Amino acid sequence: MKELWYGDRRDRVKWGALIYLANEFDIPCIIQVAYLRQGTDDPKLKVGNREVALPEEVWNHFSDLKHIQRLATKTGKLITVLDEPFHPMRRDYYIASIVSKNHEDTRS
Repeated sequence: MKELWYGDRRDRVKWGALIYLANEFDIPCIIQVAYLRQGTDDPKLKVGNREVALPEEVWNHFSDLKHIQRLATKTGKLITVLDEPFHPMRRDYYIASIVSKNHEDTRS
């Protein structure tokens, strides 16, 4: 998931489906594995004929995947976000570390 994509229409559909299924099948928790890749974008807004920097507060708000915790509070579901940086060349290591972390969390 690219940082820029958090909060777009696809996220609304995805989370709508996840919450629906969790309610329908009485599932108390959702684990989001973000596969987060750091963006290199320097976001700009076009204002007339010039470009200006996107306000940092806006960028930071939509870049924080853990803001999904507000949804957890409102739905009564436990939502865990695993947002370790993902590097395609280390896919096997990434998956193994996520599985290991989840296994440790279920034992606690």
